[in-house]
Amino acid sequence: MIKTTLSELFSVHDDRSVAEDWLVIFLSASSSEIVELSLQIMVAVVCDKINAKEEELKATLANHLCCTSSDKKGRRLARKFMAIVNLKSLSFKLLRVADVGVRLPIQCLSLTLTYVIILLQFGKLIENSLFIEKK
Repeated sequence: MIKTTLSELFSVHDDRSVAEDWLVIFLSASSSEIVELSLQIMVAVVCDKINAKEEELKATLANHLCCTSSDKKGRRLARKFMAIVNLKSLSFKLLRVADVGVRLPIQCLSLTLTYVIILLQFGKLIENSLFIEKK
């Protein structure tokens, strides 16, 4: 296992060019993003399964209340349980804003790609300004 520090990665070597350094940085950043994205997808799939089971439970309780002929005690218990399920939702939210689901990793990827494009544009702008100053 090869351990490299940031100082070794960014140090100037005669045999490597700046383009090769950027390639290493790009590959390490993109592999890190792929790992993070796969973890988010796993969490999102589990959250969607929980939400689907919760909706199935609500439908079963509603069906039990309207279609089955049970006694008063059974109906009262079903109503109480339905009130608890409606009050304490099992859905997950990030900072009470964004729902955790299958769409969350796609939204994160979209946000990441947007920022990468912006950073690339700034890099191009800096390269052009440095190129003009050298002339």
